[in-house]
Amino acid sequence: MSDYLRGKRIVDPVLTSVARGYRNAAFIGENLFPVVLAEKEGIIVPLFGKGAFVEYDTERAIGAESNVLLREKSSSMDIVLNEHDLAAPVDYREQAESLFNEEAKAARRATNGIGLKRELYAARLAQDPKIYLDKSKKSLAAAERWAGGKGQPVTLIEEGIEAVRNAMGVRP
Repeated sequence: MSDYLRGKRIVDPVLTSVARGYRNAAFIGENLFPVVLAEKEGIIVPLFGKGAFVEYDTERAIGAESNVLLREKSSSMDIVLNEHDLAAPVDYREQAESLFNEEAKAARRATNGIGLKRELYAARLAQDPKIYLDKSKKSLAAAERWAGGKGQPVTLIEEGIEAVRNAMGVRP
């Protein structure tokens, strides 16, 4: 009886649920490094200083001079983009014989491959100590490490968040 049912099944429910259950972990790189769309491959990006995050004294007495902002020197940064490409070929005979849309599957595989590459690049960049200022890093002593129930991870993370807020003026 089971061979008869197997022959009648277009899709095996057990295998389909296993295949459906596989997903790359949610990509979080865009939360750390948001994607910025650009019309051209080369762009000039304006840079802003800490003056945008300074709390100014804005109160003024009657007849007193106006509170005046100091102008900051503006600067910019040139960015040249690289192209990334990934193809997943589909044979026309494979497409004709398949119950699934093989071209859509191939497009998803290629898109996921590019997304994974971007995610890994973001992870490597975020974990590279060379890109951070020395005062923006903290090495944990043996007693502070978060292993075996030791250390205070929440406290240390909150202290780090506060240090970033003090340096940038924005809570990360």
